[in-house]
Amino acid sequence: LLRPNLQLAVEGAQIVAGIVEYPTQPPLYKYYVNPYAILHQIGALFLRFGVSEKSLSFFFSGLMGMVAFQALALCSYTFSRNFFLATVFPFLILYLYPTGWGINFSTDLMDSPYMHSVLSLSFPLLVMGLFGVKCYKLGGFLLGMAPAIHPATGLFLNFVVWVCLLWDFKSLDRYF
Repeated sequence: LLRPNLQLAVEGAQIVAGIVEYPTQPPLYKYYVNPYAILHQIGALFLRFGVSEKSLSFFFSGLMGMVAFQALALCSYTFSRNFFLATVFPFLILYLYPTGWGINFSTDLMDSPYMHSVLSLSFPLLVMGLFGVKCYKLGGFLLGMAPAIHPATGLFLNFVVWVCLLWDFKSLDRYF
């Protein structure tokens, strides 16, 4: 059953917004405050404007599913150039339930409280899918945003894309 979950990203948003008092010494506080995570900042902004934690979790759950489905559809379209297959592919993956295949890392598309781990997988796939369908401006913008979504995978994605661009430097003039 797919349903919205209470998102752990909302806990970080509560701390950043100052709604929840948290001791400053524990490592968990440093986890929420020190690395820049745009999800905590956006969530804190919503919470300061009076949005409830439940509504924010509902919004984050929808955002998580939207990014995952768009990423899978764009990558499918990149390889197949078939609109029908690209539309059906995310639902097929959801039906096949890859988390049940014995993979240890959370590969849920939705129905997970771990928004950061879901976006750490689907957001780079979305960026690469946008590049695959020649949406270079939006793909480049999201590539720049990637470290703010998830610092580790965002920096690695930037590294990989820039290495690929430098590898094929002579053909860049056809893209710009």
